Amino acid sequence: RKQRDELIGIVRGCGGFEGVAKDERCEFVESGLKRAVWTLSGLAKVWKPIMPTQTYLRTIGILVDTTLTDVLKEVAKLTAVKGDEAHQLRYLLGVLGKVEGCFEKVSGVGKKKVVEKAPVYLYVKSWEAYVKGMECLEKRPADFLKEVNNSLQELEKKE
Repeated sequence: RKQRDELIGIVRGCGGFEGVAKDERCEFVESGLKRAVWTLSGLAKVWKPIMPTQTYLRTIGILVDTTLTDVLKEVAKLTAVKGDEAHQLRYLLGVLGKVEGCFEKVSGVGKKKVVEKAPVYLYVKSWEAYVKGMECLEKRPADFLKEVNNSLQELEKKE
């Protein structure tokens, strides 16, 4: 609960995604999102070696889901996404993609190094919405907000 509240505080501390086309605003939001990723990665580093695998994946999944859902809700508050803002949003949301590393298990070294990846979508309910949103921002920025809102509605129906 403590970690969840901290992550929500970090995301909300970004103050939303309005005006991210301006460099100083984008840098402020980027700093907050990187802090959230850093927090999640730090928890993963501590928990992964000591928790049973499934317990770890469910626990980190809940925290990543809470973070992503909160970010998507903040993004959904935007009224429009145009030009530079779409580019900056794609970059900012891409920062969150680094949490995928929390679902990897590395064993061995050098040529014997093996990376096992757990399917993120099994542990993070909002992962599919995040991926769809990123794809939409890439291909059809004008439809991005509609896609995010539809994805959030689908998530609420599943709960």
